[in-house]
Amino acid sequence: MNKKELLGMCKELGITKCGSKNKSQLIHLINSKTLPDTSGVLTTPEDQLATITDQQSTAYCKKIQRWWRFNSKRVITKFKSVIDLLKCNPTIMQQCLFQLYKISILYDPKKNENKFIYGKLIEKTLIYAMKHIGFYVEDLDKNHLIGAEYKNDIKLLQINISIKGKLNAKGDIILLNKKSKSVHNVKMEVLLCCIRTHKLYFIPSSLVDSNIYVKEDAGCISYKSKLITMFNKTHQDCIYQFPDLSELEKNELAKLEPLDIMSILFNGTIL
Repeated sequence: MNKKELLGMCKELGITKCGSKNKSQLIHLINSKTLPDTSGVLTTPEDQLATITDQQSTAYCKKIQRWWRFNSKRVITKFKSVIDLLKCNPTIMQQCLFQLYKISILYDPKKNENKFIYGKLIEKTLIYAMKHIGFYVEDLDKNHLIGAEYKNDIKLLQINISIKGKLNAKGDIILLNKKSKSVHNVKMEVLLCCIRTHKLYFIPSSLVDSNIYVKEDAGCISYKSKLITMFNKTHQDCIYQFPDLSELEKNELAKLEPLDIMSILFNGTIL
């Protein structure tokens, strides 16, 4: 974005007497006007804004343009903006993938005692990465002294989102356990993490035809696995691809062994 385009944004925001400002100063002015309405995106600290170089300002301008999209009420638009910003932070997201792999090895989800731990650690890892990038993420479970939020796990950009984690893209995606309520609303905004395919699927309810992709049985309500196939073919702009792991990270993962969590708890807290 050049200075002329920045001045155009200033005009739309009602910022006057800015013609003599340089690009970094214009960014600062736009930032002060637009950030209060971002509904969840944190700012770059003031002391850093003063030191933005011309090279950095190009990337920062792109970020500002994405902030405009956060004001949209459309979930899919906000999801795409989140993906844009994840792509701007490959180091953080590579570390996130490394941590997700550690979870899958240490807390094997095939063991019953690990299933809850596995899901919650995936959730916390994604929250940690997003907060590190600069998003404000609300953990909805913290609103409950007992139990957890029924359908959703986090609030991001004023969207209630259910986080699901899987080793790969095979198999159905369980949305709800039917034991808790007799009537269920399956209109949900879902963030699906597939560790071995290195993908995050941002699944807005508006793109899901429940007659085709929702499955209900005696115990739960799920998305059918063919929903992922459909997203891979027709909604690739709703998928974030993690950066590949480094050789050092791969070597570290190869040394890990699954934890026997029950023995650790018994020996460490009971005996």
